[in-house]
Amino acid sequence: MDPMETSRRREETMEENTGKMQASARQLMDTFRRFKRMMRRPPSGKEARSGEMAVMGTVAFHHTETGNGIRVTEIANLLKIAPPTVTQFINGLEKAGWLERRMDPLDRRSVLVFLTEEGLRQHLKFEAHMNEMFSGLAACLGEADSAHLARILDKAFVYFEEHMRQHPPDCPNRADDADPPQA
Repeated sequence: MDPMETSRRREETMEENTGKMQASARQLMDTFRRFKRMMRRPPSGKEARSGEMAVMGTVAFHHTETGNGIRVTEIANLLKIAPPTVTQFINGLEKAGWLERRMDPLDRRSVLVFLTEEGLRQHLKFEAHMNEMFSGLAACLGEADSAHLARILDKAFVYFEEHMRQHPPDCPNRADDADPPQA
């Protein structure tokens, strides 16, 4: 085979591989979007959204570890979300009767967030639901596929975490990043 033919076939193979990789990337994006949509379905009744459950879980974990409430800024730092977003979640959870704010006895300028008894009950219910759901998934997949999926998702998490650290998204429409209006 002549060198020109070898070079042409190599280029065709590279283009074919690039096309397959793009198709795989599209399939991954579609799958991640389906999971995201599933997790963002509107809550029914008094059910909380996933972000609210993350806040409740953080408050519950902090209380279990320390016996105390937690500041909004601490929740925001642990969840890596903006404090105004945490405040919105807390407002909804407080309205539902699942969280309460109390003045910090050591620093009367600060407010601590606590789970109510109903909030603790809802948190434990959610934890049981998640354990049941993932136990069912593990049973459906089997031990080997469950372990394989966990390894792949761990790799994906590490990739996205590193990529986001090196290339933070430009989100000009976020309220906390917006430039103040010019007078």
